[in-house]
Amino acid sequence: LESGEGLTAARAMSRWLCCISLLDMQEERRLLLMSYESYFACQEAMRLRFSSVVSPLFNFARDRVGRLRGVTFPVSLADMVLQEATYHAEFGPLPQKTMDLLQSLIGGVLSPSDPHHQERARALVSAGLESGAAPKPGMRGVFPYGWVIPSAACRRAGVRSFITGNQIQGPEFWLNQLTPDAPAAAISLADAAQWTRCCAFSPTGDGQILLSP
Repeated sequence: LESGEGLTAARAMSRWLCCISLLDMQEERRLLLMSYESYFACQEAMRLRFSSVVSPLFNFARDRVGRLRGVTFPVSLADMVLQEATYHAEFGPLPQKTMDLLQSLIGGVLSPSDPHHQERARALVSAGLESGAAPKPGMRGVFPYGWVIPSAACRRAGVRSFITGNQIQGPEFWLNQLTPDAPAAAISLADAAQWTRCCAFSPTGDGQILLSP
């Protein structure tokens, strides 16, 4: 996973495996496939500068990897936090949730204490505090035109995004649920378009393939 060619090859294999019904897989293999696919999706989102889904995808990947039992994933949870924070630090102040993750890493709460990880986390926190509240010059990410404009396609006002917790501005995209009694979940249409560009699976984490909006 370190080289660009290796990542491209692994990504292609992951996308091919995603075409297979997950219901035919054992639980551990299903989680492992979703772990790889979601981690590759994080790398793709950062490459494409899809900033609004970078952190949600990392959260999704960490949750999948954290559920693995008896299998060692090649990228640690701590490394994922550092990758996410490094990406955001390139553009300006770190999101508060990312800062909280770094503090958990420094305190050894997120994963076993590692001096190297803790040192990098402290440097990112320090840089984030010094940068202040103003974003750095340049484009922070890719955002579709009109993504916050209210739309007649919205079902109702005040819908909160399943992946960010923030109120959705503009049209929403409702996620399918496997069970009828599961609570309704939606994300913004803009985030749905970017998520599907990077990750094959639905943010609900139930193994469903997320169809393009």
